[in-house]
Amino acid sequence: MLERIKLKRLILLLLPFLLAACSHIVPVYHPPVQQGELINSHQVEQLQTGMSPDQVTALLGKPLLVNLFDKNRLVYVYTLKVTRKPRKERQLEVTFINNKMTNFSIKTYGDAEHFET
Repeated sequence: MLERIKLKRLILLLLPFLLAACSHIVPVYHPPVQQGELINSHQVEQLQTGMSPDQVTALLGKPLLVNLFDKNRLVYVYTLKVTRKPRKERQLEVTFINNKMTNFSIKTYGDAEHFET
């Protein structure tokens, strides 16, 4: 009887460790997390030097990140986090001088396969 109680306690002590080990065997679903604005190549092709900030925001939408210290730059950021893979990020930076767009640049971090070009 005493051995049976010890066996039950041992099983109860080991059960959380066994369940934790099984979590690596049985995959747990983690939905992909997307944040920001995904800007496609058609929208980027329509960007032209000399556009006003209002025209750029009408074309691309309002950026989620607003820099209060630099009004001459708009930064559009899109991130994607897929289960157990590194985060992917794309930034589109639009620069203005005297409220006229002078240039833009696109930076991609992580594997760029997923992003539309």
